[in-house]
Amino acid sequence: MSAYIVFGKDRYAPGEPIDMQMVIEGATPPVTVTFTGTYQIGVDFGTATGTVAVGPDVSYGPVSAPGYDVVQDAADPSRYLATPVADPAD
Repeated sequence: MSAYIVFGKDRYAPGEPIDMQMVIEGATPPVTVTFTGTYQIGVDFGTATGTVAVGPDVSYGPVSAPGYDVVQDAADPSRYLATPVADPAD
């Protein structure tokens, strides 16, 4: 089994929404895959997590990333868009 995330581009500008797709290949059900990754915004680091359950159907769970509002694509649940949340201090 392989599991990975495909991003829309290699780099994103500060404040730019990030588009991504979770991909799982060759999974034998039942299995749950948790994606965890770190990201850097300027000098700050964060950790994003998401879970995908593979059974008779594939169920893509929510993704969380501190500092981002992450929305799942209704037409393709394997795709997500992470938009930076405005800093109240700005």
